[in-house]
Amino acid sequence: GADLEDTNLQNSNLAGAFFDNANLKGASLNQANIQKTRFRGALLKGTVWVNGQVCGIGSMGKCR
Repeated sequence: GADLEDTNLQNSNLAGAFFDNANLKGASLNQANIQKTRFRGALLKGTVWVNGQVCGIGSMGKCR
């Protein structure tokens, strides 16, 4: 997967994108459109989710 650590993707249209096995640690997806976007196996620790929530330790494929 792609290395997108600490990338700013705020307000981006990511609809239908595949982030399988991507490193999104510390990235910001705040206010992004992630409709039908896939995060299978993606590392999401510290990622700012679309609703402003920060994904916790153990977030892989799903923000927890």
